[in-house]
Amino acid sequence: RDKDAYAEVNRGELYRVMATVSAIVSDYLDKHKDILGIRYNAKAKGGETFGSGDKGESRDKLYRIFIQKTGKKVEFVKHGATVFAIFKS
Repeated sequence: RDKDAYAEVNRGELYRVMATVSAIVSDYLDKHKDILGIRYNAKAKGGETFGSGDKGESRDKLYRIFIQKTGKKVEFVKHGATVFAIFKS
């Protein structure tokens, strides 16, 4: 049970951190209109596991949600473990 409680606290912290990062990225994008997109690598690092066989898919979904919250129209293109979030006009 302690492990489940820790996972819940850790998850809450994750969302607070991601919300902060999202706000910073949104502010930066507002000030730099010439940026065409964001590139990120969503693969699991080291010994991380997100569930059976998950090699970063959960992380990719999380990143996509927060990138979409920037208010920009986005097209996501995946190439291997790299994802390109391309802003549409």
